[in-house]
Amino acid sequence: MLKRSHIVALHSVTDTGTQMCAAYYSRAIHSGEILHSYEYCRDLKRNSYTVQIVDGTYYQIETFIVTDVGYGENC
Repeated sequence: MLKRSHIVALHSVTDTGTQMCAAYYSRAIHSGEILHSYEYCRDLKRNSYTVQIVDGTYYQIETFIVTDVGYGENC
């Protein structure tokens, strides 16, 4: 079951229902690079969970979620 804050975030990109199952991950590969989440790094002495997107804005990765958004699509 998804956390409430994650449901709100998913609603910003798709019209998902509120009763969905999800898999949570602490690392992911994007464009050949391993990205870490805060959950993975909190016991380490480095910050590899802060990312800068193309417009120059910085974000911290809390976690990675994979969920079925309907119509056989995953997000």
